[in-house]
Amino acid sequence: MGKATAYPASGRSSQSRRRIRTLLGMVTIVVVACACAAPPDGTPTPTQASTLRTVSALAASPAGLPSTPLPPTATRNPVVAATPTANGIQRREAIPWTRVGPGWSVVTWTPENLSGVETPTAATLLVVSPVGVRYAAGPLPAGFGLADVSVDGHRVLLRAHLADRLIDWDLVTGHAREVGLPDVTSLDDVRYLPPTGETLLISAGLNDAWHLERRTLAGSLVTAYPRLPGQSPAGGPLVASPDGQLVAVPMRTGELALVESTAGSLVRVLPRPPEMQMCGAVRWSDADHLMASCSNATSSAWRYHRGGGNPDAVATAVGPDGLGYVDAWPVTDGVLVKREVACGGEGVVGRRTSDGSDDPVRVVVPGVGAERWTAAAVVGDTAYLLPMGCQEPRWPRTLVAYDTTADVATVLVGGLGGGTLLTARILTR
Repeated sequence: MGKATAYPASGRSSQSRRRIRTLLGMVTIVVVACACAAPPDGTPTPTQASTLRTVSALAASPAGLPSTPLPPTATRNPVVAATPTANGIQRREAIPWTRVGPGWSVVTWTPENLSGVETPTAATLLVVSPVGVRYAAGPLPAGFGLADVSVDGHRVLLRAHLADRLIDWDLVTGHAREVGLPDVTSLDDVRYLPPTGETLLISAGLNDAWHLERRTLAGSLVTAYPRLPGQSPAGGPLVASPDGQLVAVPMRTGELALVESTAGSLVRVLPRPPEMQMCGAVRWSDADHLMASCSNATSSAWRYHRGGGNPDAVATAVGPDGLGYVDAWPVTDGVLVKREVACGGEGVVGRRTSDGSDDPVRVVVPGVGAERWTAAAVVGDTAYLLPMGCQEPRWPRTLVAYDTTADVATVLVGGLGGGTLLTARILTR
């Protein structure tokens, strides 16, 4: 699932940690698309499912990307996003769980129309279909934000903004309970461990005390991973393989280590490219490949095989503003890339051009007007976009589904008079 939740600083002032968090995105992705009509909630029927085509993840050229970039002079006209007619918000009990899957999203939202700097007085957790049908799971507890969503979308993990507190919420039954963490200090990151989401993967501690743990949904310790020799104190987002067997851990040397999730023992070290100083895990693009952002003066996107070996260069050119690239996704008519930005926010998404740079995706939402966007996720040929901005604090305000093939965009949450999106997680498997 891109980063969508920010928490106040809690003593983690290491420059290397900030650098990693600036560069990394957030989601593991399986890319599938349907070329046929969908039912009202946007999910393929069993008959339509037989027409699903899998887009091979970064495997169509020696560099790992399809060889059909736009010419360097290409600039598309802005796409005006359609805002569906408001049809109200349905109850949690109406969620069609058998259809929930890739392209659905779980978001926090307020009916208040905020400019991006105010604090909402109340918020609701919504489950949203790929065409914008919204279901209210329930009110968001005060002081908590969305931290993670299980692969199947059945569970959400909420995290307190100002304390090491977590809530595990079963959206199917509506039952929520606090995760007991009395012995955890300086909580860094937390995720459901795929594929079942029945275990939590937690990182905690500052500097050389940074470590990983597996815990039950009730908070009981299952395994405390041993620290690896040379393990980086910088920490970083937790990135587990789709089967939940491997977890990427940053090393002081700039390399990435893969540890097995049961006991935390070292499986192998993934070498950094010779010209790079530091690499951080971004997401798993499929069951066997890990996307990483590596940096020296600028950033570049690389793809590792879980079996080891040198990574493939994916997007290494310097952009028109002198900045590099941190992620990439293949789509039918080319490649989407995410370019880092000088202010340290999420990267700007664009289409790769033949000179190695990019043509930024330009979408206009009536009443919002943003034209610079970042990708929270890409599922098949659809990019799920959030407005890109450098002012903090800032709410994303709007979630847009952009069909890269048809060049059509649709507002899923937010928009003019549609309340304010606060955070979002996109289901990708």
